[in-house]
Amino acid sequence: MKKLLSKMIIISGTLLLVSCGTLKQQSVNISAKEKSVEATAQSTDSGTYTILNSAYTNSDRNSHIVIKYPTLQGKGFEQSNKLIENHIRKYISEMYGSDYSDLDLTLDYNISFQNQSIISIVFKGLGNVKTAAHPNHNFFTLNIDVKNGNQIKLFDIYTISDNFKKIYFEAAKKQNPDMVSIVEDLRTVDLHSTERKFKLADSFDAVQSYLKPDGLGLSMPVAFALGNHFETVIPYNKITPYLKSKKSIDMPPGN
Repeated sequence: MKKLLSKMIIISGTLLLVSCGTLKQQSVNISAKEKSVEATAQSTDSGTYTILNSAYTNSDRNSHIVIKYPTLQGKGFEQSNKLIENHIRKYISEMYGSDYSDLDLTLDYNISFQNQSIISIVFKGLGNVKTAAHPNHNFFTLNIDVKNGNQIKLFDIYTISDNFKKIYFEAAKKQNPDMVSIVEDLRTVDLHSTERKFKLADSFDAVQSYLKPDGLGLSMPVAFALGNHFETVIPYNKITPYLKSKKSIDMPPGN
């Protein structure tokens, strides 16, 4: 009787352990499923691909990095997704060094424009190295030709002539009234630096370009005291003469 009772206790204990382990695994699976459902619910369908929310995280070298980014769900978009992920890693290493440490970086994204052939992604947030005097207001963009997974830069779309830049400066002063003197300095006093920022457009420390339904967005880097950057949107009809070609990519209808 005692042996039978002991066996029953052992069997009951084993079943309880197995039961607890199964419940724990189910709980994990449910959480993962809920996260997937939440991300899908926030997706935007362009007709050929769906946007799924993803995140790059890294806690190496006493750092806390979280960068949210879109993943294109659909057949044939592997190259575009690889470009996005590499672009994020490249941004971290170029802006903070490949041997960064004590970095607190949190960035989110929004899609400023998308159609069946092109997508414009804007990343922004705060970055702070613990030994630095102040944080940075981060802003960078990525335009992708989703047909081949290649990055599209400002110079791929427009001819950046003196007249193009004149239109930009006029729009920048109107849209950023608190920055009029700064914009004027960029046009005259800091002309050499400004020329470089346009020449190297879409490098991380230069002008950043992005498409919107109503115009071309340009982000100009400035000093921390001025906010690190400011944005200007030029209506497409103002710069149509400088458009290189509409045939290579499916530009917004305003072009």
